[in-house]
Amino acid sequence: MTRKKVAAVKRKRPEQPRVGYDVAAMQRNMRAQPRAHGLEQLDQMLHSAQARVTGGVSPAAVMNAYLDWFVHLANSPTNQTVLIHKAVNDGLRLMTYAGRSMLGAEAEPAARRDRRDPRFRAEEWKVWPYNLIAQSFLLSQSWWREATRDVCGVSAQHNREVQFLTRQFLDFLSPANFLWTNPEVLRRSFEEGGQNLVRGLENAVDDMQRNWLGERPASAENYAVGENVAATPGKVVYRNALMELIQYSPATDTVWREPVLIVPAWIMKYYILDLSPENSLIRYLVSRGRTVFAISWKNPTAEDRDVYMDDYRRLGVMAALDVIAKIQPGARVHACGYCLGGIGLNVIQGARLVGADMIVGVDINPARKGIAEAFGMTHFVNPKEVEGDLVPYLVDLTKGGADHSFECIGNTSTMRQALECCHKGWGESTIIGVAGAGEEISTRPFQLVTGRVWRGTAFGGAKGRTDVPKIVDWYMDGKINIDDLITHKLSLDDINQGFDLMHAGESIRAVVEY
Repeated sequence: MTRKKVAAVKRKRPEQPRVGYDVAAMQRNMRAQPRAHGLEQLDQMLHSAQARVTGGVSPAAVMNAYLDWFVHLANSPTNQTVLIHKAVNDGLRLMTYAGRSMLGAEAEPAARRDRRDPRFRAEEWKVWPYNLIAQSFLLSQSWWREATRDVCGVSAQHNREVQFLTRQFLDFLSPANFLWTNPEVLRRSFEEGGQNLVRGLENAVDDMQRNWLGERPASAENYAVGENVAATPGKVVYRNALMELIQYSPATDTVWREPVLIVPAWIMKYYILDLSPENSLIRYLVSRGRTVFAISWKNPTAEDRDVYMDDYRRLGVMAALDVIAKIQPGARVHACGYCLGGIGLNVIQGARLVGADMIVGVDINPARKGIAEAFGMTHFVNPKEVEGDLVPYLVDLTKGGADHSFECIGNTSTMRQALECCHKGWGESTIIGVAGAGEEISTRPFQLVTGRVWRGTAFGGAKGRTDVPKIVDWYMDGKINIDDLITHKLSLDDINQGFDLMHAGESIRAVVEY
């Protein structure tokens, strides 16, 4: 699949307040929130009890989403006709398959299994009646996927919720999850005399008991922070309302002057890169003379309900950089992570320089999110995780469309998506990536007559004699970051490896030394 990278930008809104480093003020504001009294506490108790049963999913939100979908589907004869036609065709194909398989004849499957789906892969699923059970489920799953997709009038958010929840419910009903309809489990049960079922029941009872009592999962006691997890010695040098900054000193006599800052994802612990002495990036770096700083995010509680993304950026990455600058004045800091893409990161830097308050990066590789955020990206979208069309999702995310979008990889389909995610009336899409020879771009005239602008650029529109010296000054003044775009240094003999790294998406910029 071709990699997708689009940078979408929303213009800065002057009236939006900026969040600073005044942690005490932020905590006072949290404490100043009005508390529920009287009957309102009953609502909170009810909702809390519901959350324990539903796993935090709001029944009202689910009902709203399904009601939106159902009403619009009931009011769409076109969708109903398509679904009826599909149901009849699928039923006829299943009957044909069932008849031929019962007679022992070679039969074309009525439904194709996703190669990424491990269910129904074993040979036991190809024997009657389990092949018929699997085919019935796959056809039903396909029908519901069609029924919850592209229903005209359903909001983008409700459409995604209905698709996700329906898929989860169908996965729950999969015949692979039940004893009498899973031939693999039945075979194992006969081989072990049912002992596998006994072990499974014991594990289920233990998990339910631990969950009910609020205890840690089984075998979690085998891992102790500071002993066999996160065992690299370090010390906390800074603490605020959202994070602690841990410093790891070099373990060598010769020390590199430039420290490394590790910023883990908000949902991960700081020791994601210090899991064990034999599997630790932090230990590797300090053993080679590097000073390492790592952010340890606070576990959020109800008091953090008013904390937003900008707080994490300012009280996290920016605060950490300020502290490092005081500990090691004048030292350049290396951020640990992977890039969204060289051109895309430069687009992000440009958007940040002009004051954009919303910068969306689009890429199918989630590993490239980290450093893109350090460059200024505020939102990351992985097209593989978006149900349905990417364009409506981006339009909904940017509240009507992006003011500017940039296509950075030279894919003609992505070029069209970059245009169509722009705002009607003033949105402007710029093509930076170079498409293959002979490829053409296309879109509906409606996209342009509604006020969007589609343009290309050469070298970013920079003039060599006047603009390049200015860009060099920006680099020297630290306004733009170029060093972190260089991910590999190769010898002249390894120049072909640079092309392999680039095609594999592992390299942003490689420097050939000779």
